[in-house]
Amino acid sequence: MIKKILLKNIGIGLLLVVVFNLVLFVVSLIFGFEDGGIGPSILPAFIFAAAMGLIVYGILCLLKPETKKESFGYSISWSVIVFTAIILTTIANETTSIFFGKWYNYIVFIVMAIIPLVLKIKKKS
Repeated sequence: MIKKILLKNIGIGLLLVVVFNLVLFVVSLIFGFEDGGIGPSILPAFIFAAAMGLIVYGILCLLKPETKKESFGYSISWSVIVFTAIILTTIANETTSIFFGKWYNYIVFIVMAIIPLVLKIKKKS
């Protein structure tokens, strides 16, 4: 039972890595990059964080966790999975300084992690 839940959680986290990159791609198409292509500015970073937060919220609403602690556990683990995948990708592509060079690029991971504390998740009936 625990193994099934763990695999489901990891699977959703990996799916969120794909969604993260798709949303980042769409945001970068809409807003482009400032400063000669050295990364997103603050407005697209906040829009990107809000979009990812709403996506995590939607997934949590579908899962209907029983407690706030359970939903917080899901969102923290998904944030860690996405952060790990992104950091490994940026290291491999030698783009770490571009993606993680500005403080506001971390907001997306914070929003993904704390969204169940901010918005109410419907519980199982």
